[in-house]
Amino acid sequence: MRTFGRIVLPLMVPGLAAGWALVFVLIAGDLTASAMLAGPGNPVVGQFMLDEVNFGTYGSLTTIAVALSLVSSVVVFAFLGITRRLDVSARVAGGPKRSRRSRTAAFPPTTGTGL
Repeated sequence: MRTFGRIVLPLMVPGLAAGWALVFVLIAGDLTASAMLAGPGNPVVGQFMLDEVNFGTYGSLTTIAVALSLVSSVVVFAFLGITRRLDVSARVAGGPKRSRRSRTAAFPPTTGTGL
């Protein structure tokens, strides 16, 4: 259990965060899941957007679509920030955190003759 908490779980965090962000973006405007989970007096975003398209009120539809896009963007960028802050590959290996400069210095440009 100690190995899982110190090695496996930190390596899983970026993948889990990316999966959660992807699922959130896909489910946020999904109409099928919304229709199954919503009750008759409980409107959901997907159903509301479909009603706005059917009624032809594109002003409020645009407002909801922009708000949904902004919320999805904030969630995705928050997950990206969390996973970048947790540089787990360097911590698990026991070495210092790598910077971009040290990664590019390991592979200097070649000036060979080429084929």
